[in-house]
Amino acid sequence: MTYRWHIIGGVIAYAITSMLVSVLSFSYTFDYAVLWFFVCLVGALFPDIDTKSKMRYMVYHRWLLAVLLVLVAVMGKSRVVGILCVFILGLPFVVKHRGIFHSLFVLLFLPFLGAGLCSWYYPAQMFVIVATTSFFVAGACSHLMLDWL
Repeated sequence: MTYRWHIIGGVIAYAITSMLVSVLSFSYTFDYAVLWFFVCLVGALFPDIDTKSKMRYMVYHRWLLAVLLVLVAVMGKSRVVGILCVFILGLPFVVKHRGIFHSLFVLLFLPFLGAGLCSWYYPAQMFVIVATTSFFVAGACSHLMLDWL
């Protein structure tokens, strides 16, 4: 599939997920709707980060410095967090395509593990963290479903 089809899948995944959030009677602002739309699109493109794809180009050529600056500002000077970030940022260069980033287990377990840890540190933001993670996972699952077609 091309990235255009994955973007369309991400838009559909966003629509379905936002309907589910609405059915669960959670109200949210327009700002969150926009954030979750883009998070869902990132999730829809994310599994192809291990190839020379649009997502990898955006992350490694356009956003890498911004991502690193945000990580340093948010995480402080923790060496463990820094080492983990370097490991995660380098991982797409050493894995094969349709490997771990196309694994349903990895795309479900790791984001929700991260959401659980963030919710533990920031319990007042638990709804936003879990909802944002859910939109990312919905986009990633749309990518996997389109690849399986």
